[in-house]
Amino acid sequence: MYGLLVLAIVIVWGSASIVIARWIGGRIPKKGPRIVITLLLIPLFFVLPLADEIVGRFQFEKLCKEAEEIKIFGTMPVGEGLYTANGQWRRSHTAPLLSLEDSNKLSQLTKNLLRYEHTEIYSISAVMPISGSESKVFSRDSGQLLVIYRIYGTPGGWLSRNFEKPLIVRNQCLPKDHLDIEKRILPFNK
Repeated sequence: MYGLLVLAIVIVWGSASIVIARWIGGRIPKKGPRIVITLLLIPLFFVLPLADEIVGRFQFEKLCKEAEEIKIFGTMPVGEGLYTANGQWRRSHTAPLLSLEDSNKLSQLTKNLLRYEHTEIYSISAVMPISGSESKVFSRDSGQLLVIYRIYGTPGGWLSRNFEKPLIVRNQCLPKDHLDIEKRILPFNK
């Protein structure tokens, strides 16, 4: 259904772009310049509704480069509570499925070791709305800062905000290894 809606919008707006470009081009008396101007205006009008998202994409991707970095300031070696006897991380998305009870125990153990602090960054100056947050992870015992990382998101340009996801830009960017942050700051201590 979504694909049909997008296709209908492309056809309608493409036709409108041709009509508007021909109307403006028709005001030019000489045939050669009229054709050139009309041919230049058609793609210009066609992409005009997405102009803010096209420009905003470059701004968003620049922030996404920044979000790739996870700044690690320290680690806290842990034993077999969060790891198996042979050193396999139990909370991994690739580890065997845990029972709800075991998963809750591991979550509580992690909560006892780490404290998260999330700061919302609401106003990022850009052509399209971009929001972001910075997360800091501290050692619960010592208060030492262990990690800082950022996540950015956008609903896209003014046209994309009417759809589920942006049309040209991805809707979120975060560190590549965000699922392994805890594993990286809580290494196995044999």
